[in-house]
Amino acid sequence: ENTNKISISTRILIGQLSIVYLVNIAQGWGLILFVPKIYSDYNVQVENNSAKCSNIFGEQFIKMGLISGLGPLAAKSAAYIVQYFFTLPVSLAFSSSVTSVSFILLSVLQAKEVLVSLEVLMGIIKAAFAYLNLTLWLYMMEAFEPSIKTLATVTIDGFSKLGALIGSSLVAFLSVEIISYIMSIFGVLQTVILTLMCFSISFN
Repeated sequence: ENTNKISISTRILIGQLSIVYLVNIAQGWGLILFVPKIYSDYNVQVENNSAKCSNIFGEQFIKMGLISGLGPLAAKSAAYIVQYFFTLPVSLAFSSSVTSVSFILLSVLQAKEVLVSLEVLMGIIKAAFAYLNLTLWLYMMEAFEPSIKTLATVTIDGFSKLGALIGSSLVAFLSVEIISYIMSIFGVLQTVILTLMCFSISFN
């Protein structure tokens, strides 16, 4: 009965945010295994000996920790600073576009074995992902009426589980270059949806 009372515009918003969150979690869960995969593939390519040199070693573990640490740090600081200058939909669209461009550059540079550039891009992607993830929830808390907030968030979160499956599966079975291309396409779709939201939603 409550579902029948939900307006068309609200249903569209729930659908849009479901896709956006699916992509966000796909990229996020993918990143958990994606960074080690980049190092492992790089070690094999450089040494040309997959039997001995595919393992991650030494300073690479430290770098993985630094890359992963950028996410929470960026999310907690930027999410509260940016809102003073931009509306949440605008900042969401911007962070999504940053992720998309970074994945595109990642797919190009990965083939050239430029490890430092890959590490910088992974740090940017991790920070943009974490910021988008946190800001999405801040946005959802204000975007829906209390009467449908639970239904909306459960629906959107349900799609995220599919995103987690997609992200993990891509990393398990595909190469870094192909994953980067797919994540770029996902990111572009996400950015288009968020950009449309900027024009269609009045957010205070």
